[in-house]
Order: sequence, then structure tokens, then C-alpha cells
Amino acid sequence: MFMKMDKDNTGDITANELKEALNEAHIKIDETELEKIVNEVDYHGDKMINYSEFLSATISVKKILTFEKLHAIFN
Repeated sequence: MFMKMDKDNTGDITANELKEALNEAHIKIDETELEKIVNEVDYHGDKMINYSEFLSATISVKKILTFEKLHAIFN
């Protein structure tokens, strides 16, 4: 799933790539909520989500993403 969202194959998911994945899953998200998600997941502070951060976020799904959003992303 991470590689599918990482459209440019950089090893990081940008906010735009995350927003595209959510849009493809028919989940509309405003910029404030998107920024909050990225900031909570991004431990390095580079405004991108690397694979380790992505895995960590999926483990603490209730804190960062609702189950419904995560389920839609993985579908």
C-alpha cells in the first residue's frame, strides 16, 4: 500500500500523495485535517511520511486515522 501511494517512488509519501490516495478512496479531506495527519505521523519533521512512519501510523490507527479512512485507503 505504501508503494502504491508513493507515486514518484522517492521512498516518502508527500501530503499531496496522501491526499490523492484518500481522494481515490472517495474520502474528502480538508487541508487542515491533512496537515494534522502528516504532522502526527512525520517524526522527522520533513513534511513527508517514510515507510517506518507509515508502519508506525498504521499500528496506532485510532490516534491518527479513523478505521474507516484506513480501510478505504487499503481498499
